[in-house]
Amino acid sequence: MMRKPSQIVHCISCDLSCQLFPDSAVRVQYCHNAAFSIWPDGNAFLKKGFIEKLLLDRHNHLSSGFIFVDFSFPNLRRFTDLQ
Repeated sequence: MMRKPSQIVHCISCDLSCQLFPDSAVRVQYCHNAAFSIWPDGNAFLKKGFIEKLLLDRHNHLSSGFIFVDFSFPNLRRFTDLQ
């Protein structure tokens, strides 16, 4: 199965929006926030929800970040096997 090249993943934890994947930005090493991101990017409502409810409303004690995967209907084709 042929896969499309991976997309760029950016951090949503702060306003700098550092690149996390495929090539991590140098400033990520010096960031004091846990890196949270959403893949694939493009769902503005999901992104706003995570920022407002997870990052701004609560002080989280997580030392490592998470990548939240958007399994909404427009993105389902990315996760299906063509075989």
